[in-house]
Amino acid sequence: MINTGYFACLHKYPQNETFLVVSRTYPRWLKKGYSWHPELAPSPKLLKDWKNGGISWQEYTRRYKEEMKTPQAQDSIINLATWSAADTFRLLCYEKEWPCHRFILKELIEKVEESMTLKINGAVISPTVASNKRTEGKK
Repeated sequence: MINTGYFACLHKYPQNETFLVVSRTYPRWLKKGYSWHPELAPSPKLLKDWKNGGISWQEYTRRYKEEMKTPQAQDSIINLATWSAADTFRLLCYEKEWPCHRFILKELIEKVEESMTLKINGAVISPTVASNKRTEGKK
């Protein structure tokens, strides 16, 4: 499961979740050790264009999705889609609420997760379950 949040409320989120930093920079005040994915953050130019009011949210969304087509971003999205099938994590950045790239990112991850789900004889099998089934008994 994928949740979203922002840094200032970190103390309010369930501590059994894994927190993923999806900002371009790692906050200086945030303790070290969180998984950091700057490749999933918008480029400085895109963020500047949005913050300065130079583009609409629709244009921001289009450009952000285009930026997420890089091999590094795609690898991270696929890994997170696989992970979200078995675990709960929270995408974190600086923005308090929508509009924010983490909502687009969540949608992208969920779309990949959905495409990775297998249907066998009417049963839905997630990538994690399928992976575990292949490795059972191989100890």
